[in-house]
Amino acid sequence: MPPLESEGENGLNARLGVDVERPAVEPHDLAREAQSDPGPSGLGREEGNEDFLQVLRRDARAVVGHLDEDPPPVIEKGPERDRRRRASLDGLERVEEEIDEDLFDELRIGLKDEGRRVDRRRKGHGPLGDVSGHQPAGAGEEIVVFAAASLADALREIGAAFEGRTGYRVVLSLGGSNDLARQIRAGAPAEVFVSASVERMDEVERAGLVQVGERVDLLSNRLVVVVPAAAPTMLTRAEELDGVSRLALGDPEAVPVGIYARRWLENRGLWERLRERVVPTLDVRGALAAVESGNADSGIVYRTDAAISKRVRVALEVPEGEAPRIVYPAALLAPAGPPARAFFEHLRSRAAAEVFERLGFKLLPGR
Repeated sequence: MPPLESEGENGLNARLGVDVERPAVEPHDLAREAQSDPGPSGLGREEGNEDFLQVLRRDARAVVGHLDEDPPPVIEKGPERDRRRRASLDGLERVEEEIDEDLFDELRIGLKDEGRRVDRRRKGHGPLGDVSGHQPAGAGEEIVVFAAASLADALREIGAAFEGRTGYRVVLSLGGSNDLARQIRAGAPAEVFVSASVERMDEVERAGLVQVGERVDLLSNRLVVVVPAAAPTMLTRAEELDGVSRLALGDPEAVPVGIYARRWLENRGLWERLRERVVPTLDVRGALAAVESGNADSGIVYRTDAAISKRVRVALEVPEGEAPRIVYPAALLAPAGPPARAFFEHLRSRAAAEVFERLGFKLLPGR
């Protein structure tokens, strides 16, 4: 079953993207714009001044994302497609010969240009901030943090507190860990990465993009089954999911929460019976939104995501012994400077821990 279609500005589109505050753009649209009307950054005149994270999202998705479409936009299906999905930044060069050469060059130039913009901000050439001249020491410097969508509320609160204390600006790019890892490997100038998947972090580390010794298992979470708040459904065990008609979860082939959910259902012998009823979404917030809107009568999400919504309720909490272990690793990436290192350390502080615990995350020992 294909992912849910957008229902407009106030519908699922607000929650199915990588970040509700930074709407995504389809790769086909980017390709047409980049080839027909290239601007100074190679991404079209109007796109040239957009926020760099939106540009990077477009770049990464256009080159290495959306590989499961039928037909795929630029890359063939089958084993070759799978090989390219696993490729790191070096593998990106091999894509050049299979797509429009000019478009590839424009996308690559765009990545480099945006990286230079971040470097300028770190060197004090960024936003002016308080024009009175009374600025915190870190005013105008940005820290680029890529993080799993399920961490949105926690990291916004933690980031705001850090900004107030240091004067740095924490820029969050939130989405599925699989998409974020691909963007990082493609050259996105992320400095801190917090993933909902050990496997996705492993990919980034194997590409040589994690600073040595600067990776830690930070948090854990629980899976829950949610239903619309007004629904009478109550579940006491996994087998009762056989009665649902549409089950929303992150793409079970790529998105961490969907992979965790699929493994749980496989362990219970239910996956083959339920797989045709699955409504795949781009991340956990998309699955939550599908249930909130009534487009699915149930969904599997993290406990922390269910807790933020008044439009769903938990029908079943998956026992820890039945589900795979959920781990959120965090890492300081190769391009990171001192401000990013300070934020990375702040994520392990007592102040941050209090926020994570209040929102329902479990702290892991040794973090």
